[in-house]
Amino acid sequence: MTAPDPASERKRLNALARYEVLDTLPEAEFDRVTRIVARQLQVPITFINFIDESRGWFKAAHGTLVRQQDRNMSVCQYAIEQPEVTVVPDLQDDPRFYDTSIRFEDALVRSYIGAPLTAPGGERIGTLSAVDTRPRVFSADQQALMSDLAAVVIDELELRLAIRNWQEADRRSSHAAFHDPLTGLPNRAWFLAHAELALQQAHRHGTHLAVLMLDLDHFKHVNDSLGHLAGDALLRVMAARLSGSLRSGDTVARFAGDEFVMLLNDLTDPLDAALVANLVLDELRRPVELEGHHLSTSGSIGIAVYPRDFQEVPALLRAADIAMYHAKQQGGGRFCFHTEAMSAAAAEKLHRHIALENAVQGQGFELYYQPQVDLRSQQVIGVEVLLRWPQPDGSVQLPGAFIPLAEQSKLIVPLGEWVLQQACAQLQRWRTQGQLTWKVSVNVSAQQWMAPDFVRQVKDALQQSGLPPECLVLEVTESQVISRPTVARGVLAALQALAVEVSLDDFGMGYANLSQLALMSFQQLKLDRSLVALMATDRRYETLVRHTISLARELGVSVVGEGVETLQQQELLTRCGCAVGQGFLFGQPAPASAYLAR
Repeated sequence: MTAPDPASERKRLNALARYEVLDTLPEAEFDRVTRIVARQLQVPITFINFIDESRGWFKAAHGTLVRQQDRNMSVCQYAIEQPEVTVVPDLQDDPRFYDTSIRFEDALVRSYIGAPLTAPGGERIGTLSAVDTRPRVFSADQQALMSDLAAVVIDELELRLAIRNWQEADRRSSHAAFHDPLTGLPNRAWFLAHAELALQQAHRHGTHLAVLMLDLDHFKHVNDSLGHLAGDALLRVMAARLSGSLRSGDTVARFAGDEFVMLLNDLTDPLDAALVANLVLDELRRPVELEGHHLSTSGSIGIAVYPRDFQEVPALLRAADIAMYHAKQQGGGRFCFHTEAMSAAAAEKLHRHIALENAVQGQGFELYYQPQVDLRSQQVIGVEVLLRWPQPDGSVQLPGAFIPLAEQSKLIVPLGEWVLQQACAQLQRWRTQGQLTWKVSVNVSAQQWMAPDFVRQVKDALQQSGLPPECLVLEVTESQVISRPTVARGVLAALQALAVEVSLDDFGMGYANLSQLALMSFQQLKLDRSLVALMATDRRYETLVRHTISLARELGVSVVGEGVETLQQQELLTRCGCAVGQGFLFGQPAPASAYLAR
């Protein structure tokens, strides 16, 4: 057998690849062909063998479990070189195959018949073959049957190829009908259909939806000075930047010229659209290098909100368009809402966002600490870290005033990492002053908890501070672990391996349940302050707390009672078996400097 011509072999392999049949599962149509051959020729083994570069792949087989074989060990390699059906009455008596020994499940093959699978271009991509364990002669009728069935296999492959090509052409046609050919973004038709569905969903869920109309500032100057090809190139750059600025569920479309429209879904606060608009404008302001020219770009954005402004897509688009022209009249490079009141409120929120971002970058926060006390000895055994934001007017903002904004703007993760680092460093400083038994509890937000590098953040904070891992307690809420339990279990296991404790915070509030203590590796739970307060007025809650503490003890989980404000609450917790309390009765949150006097 001679080596195939390289050019012919490449052509043959390309023809085979078009059909996409290699390394695929058996299929009924091809199995039916092999069964027909086995029945009509009375042979034990039949197969459809596609010959790849170095192997044969059995797309279908009858009488054997073999799925592939080395190309050089197969008579099929010879058969695909022949234009007609190949018949070998006895392999052991044919000088062409003295060196060939073929076995299927230890059965030695003696006779062979194979019809080439010939593509329309003449490429022989494989064989329809049958073998027997005894020498035999195959008749002319049997050879004709093999040739006809081989043509049936090719017809099936060609039909599938035609269907795939038709589907791909239909997909391209559909894409062209609903996408802008210059930028690849969805076009007006697609946007309008998608926006109607989004509007219905917002109505069902009671959420807000925002339409942002954007127009590039001074785009005509680019076309006039550099030409339309440069203008087209700039539009493609801007389209890519817009797509990269939005959340995964949001949409940007090109309507015409330099006019783009964005759809922001599932907004809990309509003013959040201002944060997105500001991010988009920042992206547009980044200089563009185009054909050796350094271009400064900007845009104007108009915003309309459902249902505050209008309840229909066309009306929202008109409102956003009007607002966009207001932005242009004010000099461009800015956004405007449809109403002045919304624009003013958005400006205030954006101002707070910028101030918060500056505070995160400049570490403009302060940590306060609230003592945790052994209820029997009244000794401080640890502290919980509480975040405060000092304001220019001398006031101090509590977390409830800025944490929601930090979560919306994704600043919560770097802020949480800073808190973790500072808390570990502060406790280690106290340890060097003699407080060797204290622990520090740090609240962890949902976004920080789910961040891929959260465990790395914990390791870094411990390593940089020198704090022993067993001195750190991380507080999470049940909703954080229930939302993605598989991820949570992995994080908990990694923290447990570090010897860091994890506390289930706000226990007894909402849908908290004790099964989480068994399913997850928690070392502590904190009774919510509402349970502690109700114990003093309703004995049923005292019973509930007592049994909760008892079950937690059985599971090896310690309990902290939060919000202890009276001696009665302290006594009730102690009577129920709670070991640790935290609340105003033992001390209000205070800066680290206040603990020097303790």
